[in-house]
Amino acid sequence: MAITELASLKQQIIQADWVTIADDVWWHALLTQQLGMLNCLQTDASCLLVQQDLNQDGQDELILCALGEFYHGAECQVYRFENAWQNEASFYLPSVQGGHHRLKQQLLAAPPAN
Repeated sequence: MAITELASLKQQIIQADWVTIADDVWWHALLTQQLGMLNCLQTDASCLLVQQDLNQDGQDELILCALGEFYHGAECQVYRFENAWQNEASFYLPSVQGGHHRLKQQLLAAPPAN
């Protein structure tokens, strides 16, 4: 079943404690399927949200990762704000020893200081 309410979506996706740039505009764009990652809109999805300056331009990007149901890695999308939130890139993370639990720990660990 798909999530249709903003509050439910925010509750479902695990955010790293240090995520500060996920505003309601981003959440609404995700909810209305403007940003992809439709698997994170399912009520039983396991998704994580982190942020980091990936291209050293001084602005953090949002990174949303969906942990695979049938594999132990993760599919991730990178979002950047330039007048509007947009999908910038995608990548896959391979499985790690310890499965999803260990992958969650690694993704939610604080990023290195710039």
